[in-house]
Amino acid sequence: MALVALATVLGHVWNLRGDYVYDDFIYIVLNPAVQAGLADWTRFFTDPASYSWLPTSHYRPLVTLSYAANVAMGWGMFGFKATQLLLHVATVLLLYRGLTLLCR
Repeated sequence: MALVALATVLGHVWNLRGDYVYDDFIYIVLNPAVQAGLADWTRFFTDPASYSWLPTSHYRPLVTLSYAANVAMGWGMFGFKATQLLLHVATVLLLYRGLTLLCR
């Protein structure tokens, strides 16, 4: 499992020094609900409009909550990218564990 985690980190570690890309500006940088941090975190579960500053049909409260938590921690871009990397590693490890159990 350590090798799988290491491969995931090596595949994404270059991005830790990157900038916001694509739709990050819509969902994070320009989104007043996210930029307010965790001041009104329950809003992410009750107001679908809090996901973006543009009208959208998306509703992803946990994603929006994680963005707001990163803003609240004040780590800037590095915190956002590090959180994304940790979530990628966790997802890969869960998938690996599930597949090893399934293939026994």
